[in-house]
Amino acid sequence: MAKKLLNSVVTKDGRDLDLKLLALTSLNEKERAFEVAKKLSDKLSSDNYWWYLQDEASSLFALAKYFQKYKPSGKVSCSYVFNSSPERKVNSDKLFVSQDLKYSDTEKQTLKFTNTSSGNLYVEILNYGIPEAGNEKAESSILSAKVLYRDDDSKLVQVEKLSQGDEFVSEIRIKNTSGDYLNNLVITEMFASGWEITDMTLEEDNDDYDYYSSYNSKYNILHVDTRDDRKYTYFSLASGAEIVFKTRLTAAYKGEYYLPGIVCESLDDNKIFAKTKGKIVKVE
Repeated sequence: MAKKLLNSVVTKDGRDLDLKLLALTSLNEKERAFEVAKKLSDKLSSDNYWWYLQDEASSLFALAKYFQKYKPSGKVSCSYVFNSSPERKVNSDKLFVSQDLKYSDTEKQTLKFTNTSSGNLYVEILNYGIPEAGNEKAESSILSAKVLYRDDDSKLVQVEKLSQGDEFVSEIRIKNTSGDYLNNLVITEMFASGWEITDMTLEEDNDDYDYYSSYNSKYNILHVDTRDDRKYTYFSLASGAEIVFKTRLTAAYKGEYYLPGIVCESLDDNKIFAKTKGKIVKVE
């Protein structure tokens, strides 16, 4: 009866695999628990499966209980050669071993891995870094983004070359091209170091720039976090709706600066995003 109930409570998308693994581990169903643990591990390591924080935490807890009860035999034993560096051997009694592979070259990297243990080893390569200035990719999925700069007469401003003291407004248009209402979106705006943000919340006539209380059927602005050189805006957006974010700026310091592209993304799904390309700007 317990097994029958166990199968009936698992959802189709597998988000209850953690509960199933905990139950099977408690029932001493080692073989079935192993299959569930493998499925859960595959989902946790997949780039195509997005996890809420609480789901990820409960899944890791379930896996910890499984490995606490069914400790694997043997050790982690392997060796690898990264590019032209000497062979490095890894031997550990732990279930998980992490190694940092640092490189600064943009050329093709080579990793040769050899498993010298008595069982299967699962290897995952994670690549982190900051794109070189100007080499970011303008790309989008489900969201679209467009950035313009205007003066007080709504005329377009070419920010590649500004005069010191020029005041202008950045205008960012975000559109939801999907058929769903999207919650938990955030847009990150980072400005050139020679520009200053005018905090419109300190001025009396700031209706066009006060997003804190904005709400209608098409969007909901949840929070705006303005800092010295950047601005984070948290919001939701209805299907097919477009929202415009404005920030007043001043070209304050002479020099040549890099203006990063903007990033708009979902906090819940890494397949929902829009990015623009950065560029060099001057203040004379």
